[in-house]
Formats: sequence, C-alpha cells, structure tokens
Amino acid sequence: MQFVDIEIAPGGNHGVVLNLDAARVIGFDLRQIGNYLVVGDQSENCAPVPTNRELYDDLIARQQYLLDTLHPAGFL
Repeated sequence: MQFVDIEIAPGGNHGVVLNLDAARVIGFDLRQIGNYLVVGDQSENCAPVPTNRELYDDLIARQQYLLDTLHPAGFL
C-alpha cells in the first residue's frame, strides 16, 4: 500500500481530506460510491407553479430581509 504525506491545518475537514486521499490511493471510485450512497427519490421532486410567482417573490424577499438583518447582528 502506498502512503502519501500531506500537510494541512487541523480542523473539521482534516478527516475528510485523509479519507478522500486514502480512497484515491486504494483506487475507489468516489463518484460511484457517492451515487450509491446519495440516491434521490424522483417522486419527491416538485416544480414551481407558474401562477404562484408573486408568492415566491414575496417569500424570497422575506428570506433576503432576514438574512440581511440577522447575519450582521451575528445571529447566523
């Protein structure tokens, strides 16, 4: 087995980097593993209703207002 030395600052992503590098060295196909683990249920998909455009615009504006208000105050 080949070992690869990497230098990264410790943090939340440290384990991810090590796992990805180990998978690459061993020869796992990460895309295939991801497709196996993350399967979407097509029956849960939905599309926006064109007649609700005004409602969607209002909800997006409210979301943006909350983001613009709460983020600078340190709540997000």
